[in-house]
Amino acid sequence: MTGYGRGDCSQDGFKITVELNSVNRKQIEISVNLPREMEMLEAQIRDLINRGVARGRLTVRVALHAGQSRLSARMHLNVPLAKAYALELNRLSRQLRLPGPVTLDHLSRAPGVFQTDEQIAEEEDFWPAVKKALKKALSGMVKMREREGAHLGQDLAKRIRAMRKSVNQIQKHAPKVAQHYRQQLVERIKAISSNSTIAANPMSRSAGCWTFWRRR
Repeated sequence: MTGYGRGDCSQDGFKITVELNSVNRKQIEISVNLPREMEMLEAQIRDLINRGVARGRLTVRVALHAGQSRLSARMHLNVPLAKAYALELNRLSRQLRLPGPVTLDHLSRAPGVFQTDEQIAEEEDFWPAVKKALKKALSGMVKMREREGAHLGQDLAKRIRAMRKSVNQIQKHAPKVAQHYRQQLVERIKAISSNSTIAANPMSRSAGCWTFWRRR
């Protein structure tokens, strides 16, 4: 069954959004799209889905947003990492005999020196919020699939009733049709037998009967 579900959960200044899409498939197949900070949660997400869904091709999208309370303080300076960068860059500058010292601009551009709240948080810190949002999305998707299944069931029942009605009509008229063809055959045979030319020639009688059946 096709279905869609969405769930949100805010926790510790973060907001998690989970979206689920499903299409019909005999077996269960799950595709999970996660932010880099949550890649370790994929196994837990799959396990939770497998407990509630038995079939279908599901696409899971998880998004991480900073809450309004953290918009003004979401950047953090990794001082030990900045010092390590400065030490190694100065050493490299002396080895290559490059002019000028290592500046703050150089360090601020180095990967990991400035980090967001999302980057600092551990994967397990996000799991409670992800779990709640995922359960909401699963509930919405299952309800949509159940509604679609109910509509399909009603359509199938309607078609079955129409087929049964047609079968009853065929069974009612079938004896009359057989009797009608039998009467036509008898009348044709009588007509052939009454023809003196055909009656005198067995081959002609056979040809006459064959012509009658060909016309049916």
